[in-house]
Amino acid sequence: MKQIHILKTVKGWTAKCNSAPADLISGADKNVVVKEAVGLAKRLYGKAVIFIHGLDGRILEQRDI
Repeated sequence: MKQIHILKTVKGWTAKCNSAPADLISGADKNVVVKEAVGLAKRLYGKAVIFIHGLDGRILEQRDI
């Protein structure tokens, strides 16, 4: 199952897939990045797990989609 990680960066928030080196989505608003990552994961992978990380890197939330 694909994993997508939402991470805080210097430029805002980014969504990364565990199997791809490039960012899937980037933006200044965490909620927008999460919403777009969920939609993209549904279209591309069908099923995925989204991990939302805090500023310190710890996983704060996990969503199965």
